[in-house]
Amino acid sequence: MKFNQLGRSMVEMLGVLAIIGVLSVGAISGYNKAMMKYKLNKMSAQYRQIIASMVEYVGKITPSGKYYDITGTYIKLNLIPTEMIKNDNSYVYDIFGNKVQITSESTGDTLYCLLKIDNSDQSLTVCRQFFTIVKEFHEDIYVVSSLSNYGNEDEAISNVYGDKYCTNNSKCLVDLTMSEIDNLCAEHINKEDSHLKLRIK
Repeated sequence: MKFNQLGRSMVEMLGVLAIIGVLSVGAISGYNKAMMKYKLNKMSAQYRQIIASMVEYVGKITPSGKYYDITGTYIKLNLIPTEMIKNDNSYVYDIFGNKVQITSESTGDTLYCLLKIDNSDQSLTVCRQFFTIVKEFHEDIYVVSSLSNYGNEDEAISNVYGDKYCTNNSKCLVDLTMSEIDNLCAEHINKEDSHLKLRIK
């Protein structure tokens, strides 16, 4: 009798452990999904603030030198979310750790936001979210480019234009489908020196 009772207890214990294991996997999966949703929401807030600031300040900050880095100026003016600021005035970093830089032409009437997406299993999700955010500003943006060489506009892989600059022969930001966004992201991610460049003028 004691042996049978002990046997039943072991089976019951293994059953409980199996249930706990299943519940733990579900809990971890749910936590990961919640954390990703939180990060994407935070990323959206970060880039909305930066792009809105670019729209507001284009033509109001006159730097010296072509493609002058004004990231430090934006930091001093409190135009960058504080959590993006590290010990570096040339770059700030989004919630996923991607490098972001704001530059301007010498006249100050054209601003650029350069985003270098780190190669990871989250790259496609981050790229999709970036275009989703950028589409909200389709009336203000000149062009978003996928570039194959960091900082070199002449090596654009693809260009997508805002409302004022989109022609019949161009891709229009406001009309981008998720399939087209995926194609743009595929051109960009997992390439060593590629990045996205948003231009406002």
